[in-house]
Amino acid sequence: MIGVRTKIGGRAIATAHEVASNMTPAQSRRYGALVQAITAQAASFTESGLPADAAAKVIAKAVTARKPRTRYTIGRDASLLTFLARILLDRILERVFAAALRPHFHKETNEHHDSATASPVGRRSSLAWPAASVRRSYVTCEARFPRR
Repeated sequence: MIGVRTKIGGRAIATAHEVASNMTPAQSRRYGALVQAITAQAASFTESGLPADAAAKVIAKAVTARKPRTRYTIGRDASLLTFLARILLDRILERVFAAALRPHFHKETNEHHDSATASPVGRRSSLAWPAASVRRSYVTCEARFPRR
């Protein structure tokens, strides 16, 4: 669980590092920075998360409630995300998620070049800035399926 200090968070991060180390060079160029950012974000959330006892109290309350709710949130972050998911469009919510992930990307100061394609891989590429590729895919979808 992200946001709650448990052993499963550490195991998930270790598994992600193992998967990243077994990527092909092409996969690593394309997804390596994103995997590193996601694991860094997960580690940050897990370290600063609530103790497992807090989650256990909410789970105990849900199990013993006479009329249990459909969903329970644990912590302010979960409550905020649930609220935002109800009021924001999916596109805007994805931008919020991308913005939250952005600080966990490593800053690349110099431009690198991919020898296979001779395209720059650096600060403004889709590797270091995944939101740019997400925006391009949304624009493509809008072109194919215009709003009514």
